[in-house]
This record gives sequence, structure tokens and C-alpha cells, in this order.
Amino acid sequence: MPIRITGMNSGLDTEALISELVSAYRMKTQKYTKAQTKLSWKQNAWKALNSKVSSFYSKLTNLRYSAAYNIRTATVSDTTKATVNASSSAINGSYAVKIKQIAKSGYLTGAKLRNDITEKSTLSDLGYTGGDGTITVNADGKTTDIAVTKDMTVSDFVKSLNSAGVKASFDSTHHRIYVAASSTGKAHDFSLTGSDTDGMSALNKLGLSVASTADTELYKKWSAYAEYDASGNYDPAQW
Repeated sequence: MPIRITGMNSGLDTEALISELVSAYRMKTQKYTKAQTKLSWKQNAWKALNSKVSSFYSKLTNLRYSAAYNIRTATVSDTTKATVNASSSAINGSYAVKIKQIAKSGYLTGAKLRNDITEKSTLSDLGYTGGDGTITVNADGKTTDIAVTKDMTVSDFVKSLNSAGVKASFDSTHHRIYVAASSTGKAHDFSLTGSDTDGMSALNKLGLSVASTADTELYKKWSAYAEYDASGNYDPAQW
């Protein structure tokens, strides 16, 4: 069994002395660490207070204007039919809204193509003899150009229309292309335009050329929109 003699035989417990000195130093360190933590908390509290005071001052500044007091609210009996908002200058009262027509989607039925035309048929099969053309699609507030060639298939063209923001399909039974707006209302209406001679020729061969006055009026009929007014009077300017 080993024999351990501490304190160089001086009778002093040097290990205990060293432990006490280290403990005293550690206590001082902990004291400063706690003080630093408290200071950090105070800084964060002041930052939060400054932010709240600044926000309060901004709101208080707005109270200098009459618009902060002249607040109007508006409600509608059936929120599925209409939504309303009121400005500070709105006049108190009750108003009746008459729905003259339910919104419909813009819709275009293409002319009947030959009975042998399928989704795999190309524009060349439809009699298109032009070169590289462009058809412009305006839908949902965006404009998309579709490049057409003699080798483009009916299926490829329909896919391009769908990518441009409209709903398009080819009916293999009736041999027609159908195009509809993505949603109801005037804001979602669409148009197909030949941007050049070849583009117009391609639209014609696809049965989607709306050129005559009769066709234009029929297209307007299909593209019926919801109309609202507060008095119930018809306003031709809405068309």
C-alpha cells in the first residue's frame, strides 16, 4: 500500500489550500458571469421598450388626422355573392345589389376538322403549308407566344394552349378543338391571335380563326360576364 505525504512534511495540507484558492477564484468568475447576464437582460429589455415606444409614437402621430376617426365598415348579407369595402368618405345607408347575370367562362368551340384528323395529326395534315409561325395567347393577364410549324401535332398544340393559361382539349369524336378560360369573369378572358401570316394561317387550319362579324358576336355571347350595379339599371358601357 503506497504511503502519501503532503505538505513536504510541513504539516500543511497543500491540496486543501489549492482547492480553496481555486474555489475562491471560481466564485469571483461566476459573480462576473452573472452580472454580465443581468446586463444583457437589461439591454434586451430596453430594446423591447424602445421598440414599443416607437410603435406607440407612430400610432399616436396618425391620430392627428381625421381619417383615423372617420372609419366606415361595410357588410354584405351573402358573402358568397359579393364582397364590399367602405372608405372614410362613404355615406351611411343600406344598398341593394342586383345580380344581373352569373359569371361564365370565356369559351371557344373550334370548327369541325376532317374525320381522319386525330391528336397525332400534324398541321401539314390539316393543309398548313406555311413556315414557322407564331400564335399569341392572352390569358389571365399574361401573354404567351406559341411557335407553330408544319410538324407540330394537334396534341402538341393543345398542350401549348394549356401551358399558356387556358383549358384546351381535342374531341376525337367530333374532331374539334375546344378552348375555355381558366376561370369565370372578364379578368380571366382569353384571346388567340395570329402574330404573323403563318400564325393566322395555322389558326385557320386548326379551326380556331374567329374573323367574321358573326363569329365575333357568337364568341362574345359565350364570354358572358357577371354584371353588378347598385341601382339595378343596365349600363351598356360595361360591355
